[in-house]
Amino acid sequence: AQLHMFVSLPGPGSCLALRSLLPTHTTSLNLPDHCCVGLTTGSLALYDLTDLSLLSVLPNLSQQPFSQIRYSPHGKYVAAGSHDCLIYLLDARNITIYKPLRILRGHA
Repeated sequence: AQLHMFVSLPGPGSCLALRSLLPTHTTSLNLPDHCCVGLTTGSLALYDLTDLSLLSVLPNLSQQPFSQIRYSPHGKYVAAGSHDCLIYLLDARNITIYKPLRILRGHA
């Protein structure tokens, strides 16, 4: 069965990663299902998938649009790649705001 969702984005979206797709046995974080949306504005938006509410926005993280977002297998981290050839590594354990940890340079 496919799930179709429609949400109002705080800007044009370019990519999406769903936290709810992680196998339950790989994480003990007990976080609610949520998703991270990469915006063409260089920001990231976090949504609660139970009611599609906007949890938070990380504004202007990048100067370029995001093109890829992936959660780590255990769900603790998010890697977001943008058109500026940088990968932004974020701590995803607090769903109200992801904490930027590191910027990885030199990735195309």
